[in-house]
Amino acid sequence: MRNIEEQRCHLCQQKARFYFVDHGDKKYFDCPSCKRYLISNLAENFLIEAIEEVRKETAKFASESKEDEATVISCKVTSEGKQITVAYEPRKTLPI
Repeated sequence: MRNIEEQRCHLCQQKARFYFVDHGDKKYFDCPSCKRYLISNLAENFLIEAIEEVRKETAKFASESKEDEATVISCKVTSEGKQITVAYEPRKTLPI
């Protein structure tokens, strides 16, 4: 059984529920506004420090996911710095 916890959504700041997946390397969120999303620890830490515009754009993308999808938020590290990547994935294919 999963240990469901609560914290503020990093995208919209509303109270949300989450649990850890992928051996604690990711969190699966269920937010009233942003819906369901899977976020890596690196992306979560990046969004904590990101400007509000980045969080708002990511929240908008997440909130537009379909019922059978989850938004997957990850972070790429390149020679130019960190970059958030966001994609929709069928929930049945995710390790949730």
